[in-house]
Amino acid sequence: MNNRYFFDKRDWKRRTIKYGAIFLISFLPIVLFNILLDGVIEQNWIVILLDCILLLIFVVIGNWICEKIFEARDAKLERLRSAREEAESLKKQILEDSYKRKRQEKQENKKKKAGNDTESIDIEITEPDKKAKKNKGKATSKKPTIIKQTKEEE
Repeated sequence: MNNRYFFDKRDWKRRTIKYGAIFLISFLPIVLFNILLDGVIEQNWIVILLDCILLLIFVVIGNWICEKIFEARDAKLERLRSAREEAESLKKQILEDSYKRKRQEKQENKKKKAGNDTESIDIEITEPDKKAKKNKGKATSKKPTIIKQTKEEE
C-alpha cells in the first residue's frame, strides 16, 4: 500500500474513494460467499478462515485497482499541468517578442528622425581684424567666415 497520500490532508477525496472502493471490492464478495455457503459448511472456523483469506485477497486486489486508476488520473493531470505551463511560457515569450519588436521599431523611428535632422547649421565666426587692433578694438566691416557643421559632428 502506498502511504504517500496518507498524511496529505488536502487529498481526503482520494483516500475516501480509495478506501470505499477497497471496502466494496473486499466485503461484497465475502458477504455473497457467506450467503452461498450458509448451509454447506458446518464448521464456523473454516468459514472464518476462508473469509479472512478472501478478505486479504480482495483488499490487495482492490488496492492495486485503485492505485492503477489514480496513477492514470495523476498522469492525465500532469500532462494537463505541463501543457498549461508550456502555454504560459509561450504566451510569455510572445509578449517578450512583441515588446522587443516595439522597442526596436521605436529605436528605428528615432534613428530615421535623427537621419532627417542632419541638415547643415550655419555658424558665423568672425576672425579678429588687423585694423581693429590698430584702431584699438573699434569694429571694422569684414565679411564673416561661414563654417558648415552638422549635428552629428557636434
